[in-house]
Amino acid sequence: RARKSTAMAGLAPAWMLALGGASLWKRASPLPPPPAWSLTEPWDAQLWDAVLRHEPEMHTACAWLMMAVGAAVVLVELGGGMQAVYGRYASDPMAKWFGPTIPATAAWVFQESWSFTVAIAMVWFGDSACLASFANRALGAMFLVHYSYRSFIYPLRMRGGKPMPLFINLLASAFCMFNGYLQGRLWTRMRVFSLESTADVVYLGSGFALWLGGWYVNLD
Repeated sequence: RARKSTAMAGLAPAWMLALGGASLWKRASPLPPPPAWSLTEPWDAQLWDAVLRHEPEMHTACAWLMMAVGAAVVLVELGGGMQAVYGRYASDPMAKWFGPTIPATAAWVFQESWSFTVAIAMVWFGDSACLASFANRALGAMFLVHYSYRSFIYPLRMRGGKPMPLFINLLASAFCMFNGYLQGRLWTRMRVFSLESTADVVYLGSGFALWLGGWYVNLD
């Protein structure tokens, strides 16, 4: 039951972003890119400026990459019958190839907390227009509340968690870092979301309802 509840709660932010962001995205105001390349600055500063100038395109590519990888994982698990060797599959003979195991609680805190901490870090480098937007704040708050619970509270409520192979934990940690950047950077720098129409409000409200429902199921 706990595993099922966690899975449902984990889906909530994804559906929240899909519903709350789909309509808002088309009316979102893109922020201006950083200043153009300067020949008077050191090469490292110029390189950083070049990265920032192309960050919106890179961010979009990363979003498509995440969806493609997610689809591939679903196909492999459902079509190929393969499972990640942790949790109920921790006794699989293949588990020994993924390194030594670490306690489930410690593994969960370490891997999930990256989404929270990276997203928080994005706030410090955020744009004032993004941070002042109510819609941006709402999306960010739901993401951070979800991952604060998932990272620091749920692991303490786990019962009978099985040790996790180290390599699986590192893969999950890498994904959570990526997720924290992708989501956090969106509502702190990439886009200023608006609530200009009834459709915008309905989409954000529907996403909030799904987020709240997922949290309730997890707490039940």
